[in-house]
Amino acid sequence: MASAALRHAEEATSLIRGYRHRGTISMTARALYNFRVSTVGFYFNSLIEKLSYQPTLRDRLGFFTSARVYTVRAWLMNLVYTRMRPAGSLIRTLVISSILNAIRMMTWLAFRAGSLLPIRADCQTRQKTASAGEQIHAV
Repeated sequence: MASAALRHAEEATSLIRGYRHRGTISMTARALYNFRVSTVGFYFNSLIEKLSYQPTLRDRLGFFTSARVYTVRAWLMNLVYTRMRPAGSLIRTLVISSILNAIRMMTWLAFRAGSLLPIRADCQTRQKTASAGEQIHAV
């Protein structure tokens, strides 16, 4: 996530530098940049929420396995984004956004299908010790 933030900061700096003589960044450049930043933000937010914060997959895969799944998906996003370099290109921006949304959809499907799998034994004992009030707040 830090590399994505640094990449977007570099792109923002380049936009500011490129449009400094004009006084304002073009509407198209702003829209593409905002679209890329929000797509990456939604990507990371949905992954961390579905894989780490929500117990549906975490309790079935285990914390370390779900952390590995998150890391692999984050690494894939960085790989695709770095190779395609979408800055300034509508087509590359749309392709990257589509790839990220496809990965988010696969994670969402896994999250939904995860409720059909049995909870791991080491996670069941942890859930049994939680009080009713704690379980309400964990939802």
